[in-house]
Amino acid sequence: MLKKISVEHLTLGMHLHEFCGSWMEHPFWRTKFVLRDQKDLDAVRASSIRQVWIDVSKGLDTSEGVTQEAN
Repeated sequence: MLKKISVEHLTLGMHLHEFCGSWMEHPFWRTKFVLRDQKDLDAVRASSIRQVWIDVSKGLDTSEGVTQEAN
């Protein structure tokens, strides 16, 4: 299941499915991967990307109480 969330709710272990923005706005050559490294998480948060799609069937879900972002 895909969820659109704010980058502030990203945690290690989540599967990034897609960045909400241009490929030139983030520092990664790929868009689908599991966040395993703190420096990758920090790079996402430091970029101009404000929202991402995560796939909770392939990685961790958001914490309880965190709602999905509206489109």
